[in-house]
Amino acid sequence: MNIKFYCRRAKTAKNGLAKVEVSINQDGERSIITTDLKYSPEKFGKDKYSREYQDAVTTQLNNILLGCIQRGKKPTTALIIDVYRNGWEEDRPYTIKDLWQDYTEEMELKDRANQLTLLNRAKYERSWEAFTQIVPETTLIKDVNKATIERYSLYLATKGYKSTTIGQYLAKVKTVFLFALNNGKIDHNVFYGIKIKKSEVKEDKFLTEEELQRIENKKFEIERLEKIQYNSEKLGFANNIRFDDSNLFNFPTYYTVYNSRGTYEYACVDKNNRKIIYIVLYNMSPKRVSLSEELLPKDYFDLMDVDSEEEHY
Repeated sequence: MNIKFYCRRAKTAKNGLAKVEVSINQDGERSIITTDLKYSPEKFGKDKYSREYQDAVTTQLNNILLGCIQRGKKPTTALIIDVYRNGWEEDRPYTIKDLWQDYTEEMELKDRANQLTLLNRAKYERSWEAFTQIVPETTLIKDVNKATIERYSLYLATKGYKSTTIGQYLAKVKTVFLFALNNGKIDHNVFYGIKIKKSEVKEDKFLTEEELQRIENKKFEIERLEKIQYNSEKLGFANNIRFDDSNLFNFPTYYTVYNSRGTYEYACVDKNNRKIIYIVLYNMSPKRVSLSEELLPKDYFDLMDVDSEEEHY
């Protein structure tokens, strides 16, 4: 590794000093380290202090090069400079801020692989944001323990969250710490012994025949409601939600109705803007639709009568 030092006159400040730069050339790859040391270009390399400084930095960089070989790592200039500035990654203090940054990268990978929905990611972000309200981001991950988790649970309770919601928040944070455990950042499960209330699964409740009949016989006193028409045979019926795996839409889309007598009901997932857009079209002419074309089914203009002015809401 070739190491050279520079204190350039062209970069001299008004006080007559310039920052010392270190040039590293390793296997033909060259990079520059701009140090915090400011020195007189006329004196640098000539007096005892600056010569001792160069010797100390040279020794440190050579030790880093040797450390790369001992640890089985390729000694690139980027790695050498990173270790020079921050120390070896495995020896650095690992905080909960570092953990969240690593887990955010993990979520990015899952998002690109369509293994994580925007809604689920938002739940992780809310849970972690609440966690950092009582645990500073500078906290070392090794200092997080069972008492920390219990304090977090108590904090959520004081904010008025119900036990089921508290359980959901704890479960998300637990997943993040299990990620740390699986990646060797901690050596034990900090959630061991913590009981998490599981979310209750709510089943759809459909209307009984008696309730349907009561609705059908109901006389509305509000004029606008009296004009509403409905099919009693369909009341209480839950449409199956299907995911568009046939490339019918421009966005990842869930739909319940697709061109049933001109009717469409669907929800588009706009990942770029982190939005879910719910749309219902009922026998509406494309000429009268004010939505952006990219939000419509790809064959909407082919399936609908473009010249038709008839529309229903």
